Amino acid sequence: MTTTGHIEEIDSFRALAIALVAGFHYYKAFFPQASSPILFGWTGVDLFFVISGFVLFLQFKRRYLSHGTVHYRTYFRNRFLRIAPAFYVALLAEVLVFHPVALLSLPVLCHLTFTHMATYDIAYSIMPIYWTLAVEAEFYVFLILFGRIFLDNRGYLILLVITALSVVYRYVVSASFGFSHTGVLLINHLPGRFAEFCFGIALAKLYLHSGRWEALAGGWMRKACLVAAGVVIYAWCAHLWLKGGDPIFNSVPVSTAFHPLVGLAFSLIMLPLMSLRGRMKALMRFRPVVFLGLISYSLYLWHMFALKMVMGIPAFMSLPWPGLQFSGALGIAVLWAAASYYLIERTFLKFRASS
Repeated sequence: MTTTGHIEEIDSFRALAIALVAGFHYYKAFFPQASSPILFGWTGVDLFFVISGFVLFLQFKRRYLSHGTVHYRTYFRNRFLRIAPAFYVALLAEVLVFHPVALLSLPVLCHLTFTHMATYDIAYSIMPIYWTLAVEAEFYVFLILFGRIFLDNRGYLILLVITALSVVYRYVVSASFGFSHTGVLLINHLPGRFAEFCFGIALAKLYLHSGRWEALAGGWMRKACLVAAGVVIYAWCAHLWLKGGDPIFNSVPVSTAFHPLVGLAFSLIMLPLMSLRGRMKALMRFRPVVFLGLISYSLYLWHMFALKMVMGIPAFMSLPWPGLQFSGALGIAVLWAAASYYLIERTFLKFRASS
């Protein structure tokens, strides 16, 4: 197991996350009356949060902390160059095409400053899926200010405490506000989603200490048990939501535990699959899947914009089979995202500082 360089297995999980999210939105658009497990794909956001905890803690440990000094300026510069340029272009396109009267509005200003989770109306006013970027930005700030508390062996205990506090926070919000707009807004801020980031940080700490990783995920029997446990937890959550829909979140216990359980499920699956060897490892590095993971951020930013664009084309919507519309629209979104990745993301990543 390497502890430096690019981790292609993570790109495979990014690919899974964006496939879940985009599949959910596109299936709902082209098969509005159908019921399918694909509709549970919105939980790809939970996987993205786990991945962010993993990747960002590794970067913090490797690149921004040396000899007891934290490189704050470099960190914020690199984080800004990583997410802001592509987001700003996508945001501008969305506003100009679909919300031109909002160009100079407060919601746009809040989106530009990643503070759009200030109110429910602002958070979901331009493009509802962009709320996740504000939560990511909150995590960036927390990690660079307090990431050192996770570094030594006590870090696991601290992660456990923060995860428990996050669950308590979710309980208080759920009990106080239910599934109202205020409740949804508060429970989706960083304190309510911290458990998923903590799972990712725990995976990163294990990854940095391969002996501990192997102790947990070594051997096929352990790998199979961990994957099975993750699949069972995820399947139970999927069954619960597919059977009851969003009204299940009116239940305080469900609203409290649901997202932490989904994050735990993804973490249990990631732990053994990232330590595969031989042909199974090659499967985790299958080039088309890795490529989809590489462009996953741009695809996340653009897939709803592309969907709205193609649904406004009469010739496209007159195609005889919804499945053809579904696959064609997804193909267009992937091409759009690839252009964004190569023209915007990679261009600005060249300006990142190395230390």
